[in-house]
Amino acid sequence: MQTFKDRFGLSKRALASIYRKAANLIKVHGYRKGEFGRKGYGFCAVGAVMSVIPGSYSPLSPLKALGISGSTATVMAWNDAPERTKDEVIRAFRRAARLLEHGAVIA
Repeated sequence: MQTFKDRFGLSKRALASIYRKAANLIKVHGYRKGEFGRKGYGFCAVGAVMSVIPGSYSPLSPLKALGISGSTATVMAWNDAPERTKDEVIRAFRRAARLLEHGAVIA
């Protein structure tokens, strides 16, 4: 059976840390829709994750931990929904981190 690390390229604990850091970036720097953002300006969900670990790897692959099914484009659409709020995005990242830390099974 393939492990989480084998499937997604890092441990659940490492991914939880990425999600917590992304949540903190949004909390400290602000929240954006329609753009990735930057420090001092604000971030969208995808931009915050990209800022935490720049490069080609997408830790948004195990999206079920966030309660979202789909691709990175799906996360961007979720983030950019008119009703989406900064607090909701932060809560989603923190919930995903908690689920991962407590051994959530992600298909």
